[in-house]
Amino acid sequence: MQAKITVGSHEVQYNKVVTIWLGMWLDDLLTLNCHRKNTLANARKTQKRMSSLMVKRGLSQESGQTILVAAVQALALYGA
Repeated sequence: MQAKITVGSHEVQYNKVVTIWLGMWLDDLLTLNCHRKNTLANARKTQKRMSSLMVKRGLSQESGQTILVAAVQALALYGA
């Protein structure tokens, strides 16, 4: 029998390892450890890509820092 999560009239198939629902990674114990790990990994990748672009494009350090903080915080805090 397949487990399901029901919210209102919407049903989502539940995967015992990880279920992704509305952008949140839900593990079987609902600890959100998987979500935190994946979200921070994406934020780190974004930080590296943006840092590389800033060096290549010659952005001032102050402007680059402002853009970098805004982008990485948006990713890291999504669903927090």
